[in-house]
Amino acid sequence: MSAATSMLKEHGICEKAATVEETAECRLVACESKRLFLIAFSEYIDWVYAKIIPEYGLPLDKWHCGYVYYTPYGLYVFAKSLDELVRKIGAKMRLLNAIAKLAAERATLMQS
Repeated sequence: MSAATSMLKEHGICEKAATVEETAECRLVACESKRLFLIAFSEYIDWVYAKIIPEYGLPLDKWHCGYVYYTPYGLYVFAKSLDELVRKIGAKMRLLNAIAKLAAERATLMQS
């Protein structure tokens, strides 16, 4: 999974990407494009998968793989290779940006 961060940049998904946490089971990446997203990458047998959530989906002190996978926010992506996974993440970014924008607008309305 160490190539995940660089592949996100190469495919134009993230303008900036940094590893937040890395364990034997998961790599958590902060990905900045139009908005900031957290992407948790993992492997299982011959599958690779990721969970993508907007940064506000978790408080900063909960930016860990376990919390990302179990929050109700975001989308899962499954693939047979890391390259396929990154391409599928790229295909979902438009939807994720729209979801993040709606949620931010709702949060603003609730505060006023």
